[in-house]
Amino acid sequence: MGFVILAIAAATANAFGASVFAMVSHGFRGGPALPAGRFPVDRAHTRELDRFGGLGRVMPVWGVAFTFGALASLGLPACRLPREFVTVLESFTVFGWWIVIGTLGLALGAAYNLRAVRNSVQGAPGEFSALPDLGPARLG
Repeated sequence: MGFVILAIAAATANAFGASVFAMVSHGFRGGPALPAGRFPVDRAHTRELDRFGGLGRVMPVWGVAFTFGALASLGLPACRLPREFVTVLESFTVFGWWIVIGTLGLALGAAYNLRAVRNSVQGAPGEFSALPDLGPARLG
């Protein structure tokens, strides 16, 4: 949501449009992704990604939901990339080269999401392979 604040600070018409698009797409992307991300953490009582390894094999529904949420956060279903691109372009005209520092967060966020998918969904099942799969009654 930092890009929303950046777009509002740029105060151009295109930046305002990008911020509205960001808020709407965040609701569509964040709503399904957050419960899927919290599910194994709540059941295993740990946040160490390295201990979850291979949950995609024993929890395939959760693996698909978590991977979709991570990829949506990266912008692959075209919900994040266009708005951030417009925000960066519009902000560059206002703030100049300082905006380059802000775009480093994009690379760090992408690296973290890909690492989370690799460590928790892929690979051989780890110590939490007995967790139940995601279902309608288990979201709460």
